[in-house]
Amino acid sequence: LDPEQKEQFWGAWRWYKELGGGFTTDWGAHMFDIAQWGLGMDNSGPVEIIPAGYQDTKFLTYKYADGAVMTEEPFDEKQTKGVKFWGDKGWIEVSRGHYLASDDSLLPPKVEETGGAYETKVPHLENFINAVKTKT
Repeated sequence: LDPEQKEQFWGAWRWYKELGGGFTTDWGAHMFDIAQWGLGMDNSGPVEIIPAGYQDTKFLTYKYADGAVMTEEPFDEKQTKGVKFWGDKGWIEVSRGHYLASDDSLLPPKVEETGGAYETKVPHLENFINAVKTKT
């Protein structure tokens, strides 16, 4: 984009495919990292990606080597936004800041917060630098 166009779109870049790729590449990255974690695939990824409308698929579809299938469904303002994991006992939806379930018995027990429970032993910056140095 030329500088004049850049000023015109600043702050709304995510809604222009030329700049942001739409909702999938904007919020999708945050949701997909939760899905990868939940599927135990942090160090891997899908073996097949099928775009919406191809091979009779309605939604963007990811297939994993272990048989797991993930689909991206359309954004709906009326629903919560998160990653929904389906199993034989129901579902759990996870997002940044909330989790829901089809049955409350599927939710983890509530843990009462105590002062200092989330303090790190090593400051975050030092921890980051050590990780870079040791490649861990």
